[in-house]
Amino acid sequence: MSFPLPGAVGFVDGTHINLEEKPYVNCPDDYYSRKQRYGLHLQIVCDYNLKIRHFKLGNTASVHDAKVFSQCVLGN
Repeated sequence: MSFPLPGAVGFVDGTHINLEEKPYVNCPDDYYSRKQRYGLHLQIVCDYNLKIRHFKLGNTASVHDAKVFSQCVLGN
């Protein structure tokens, strides 16, 4: 398999893990995403061989990808 972006060292992407129901926490609306679902944010980083090298789970679905990246080890 050839690497789709010559010169790149890896990929970073964020996605949501949907929750089936509204979470029982102090601020459940923080878990509500722009896609009108409750969920958690998952960020995954893979290298040029498409092996997962880092992941971050725990932010609420309402948090933007850029903010999640800025809070992770790689963003610092």
